[in-house]
Amino acid sequence: GGKEGGRSKEGRKEKRERKKGREGVSKEGRKKKERKKEEGRKEGRREKDRVREKERKKERKKERKKERKGWMEGRREEQGRKEEKKKTINLAISASFINHHIRSSIGGSLRLMTTTEPKNFCR
Repeated sequence: GGKEGGRSKEGRKEKRERKKGREGVSKEGRKKKERKKEEGRKEGRREKDRVREKERKKERKKERKKERKGWMEGRREEQGRKEEKKKTINLAISASFINHHIRSSIGGSLRLMTTTEPKNFCR
């Protein structure tokens, strides 16, 4: 029923019913409820952000660990190379000393083979 183009009787009835359901709840109360809902949503968002932040932190920690590991490996290799260098230098030095002793002593080679004291080998 009702007239065409305007609001139908049914529409008005529904509106009245809805209004009845809201009876006793002031506009303020409705707003309060809305605000509470919004708060809840915000809290949820915050929680999600917190979780995400934690995940990111973990990722960053892993990355740093990887970097540090790589750096340590590099350090170790470097250390190894240094040690090698030292060894070669020492060898060269000892060799030159031995040569020097051989040359400087008459019959040095014989003496080198026969001596028991290490006088000829060290500074």
